[in-house]
Amino acid sequence: MTRHDDEGSVVLETVLLAPVLVLILAAVIGAARVTLAHQRVDATAAQAARAASTATSPAAAAAIARSTAQSAANTGGLDCTGMSVFVNTSSFHPGGSVTVRVSCTADLGAGVPGLSGRRTISGSRSEVIDTYAQVTE
Repeated sequence: MTRHDDEGSVVLETVLLAPVLVLILAAVIGAARVTLAHQRVDATAAQAARAASTATSPAAAAAIARSTAQSAANTGGLDCTGMSVFVNTSSFHPGGSVTVRVSCTADLGAGVPGLSGRRTISGSRSEVIDTYAQVTE
């Protein structure tokens, strides 16, 4: 006579472990989406600051930074609502700098079943203005 004390234990282990594995997978996907959103916001701020540093006046730098940030967000796949762009041109002179801060509310659950949520993400970059740039104030 043979004993089968562990019959059905594999099914029971699978049933108990499946929800844990699904939660771990959801956490990994959520963390990846947050990281990707931070990278995209930082890249958007960097592009906007780079473009603003080539402007000839503080007003032009602010306008260029805003339009570049909007364009970069649209082409970079950033799913933002209420994006705001703050441009600091207080040091806008040859050898000075321009700083761009981009904030947006990202939808982190877009397209992923079971994941939802919005998070405000910000990124800031500064670019040096060329020492020999022709700048008007």
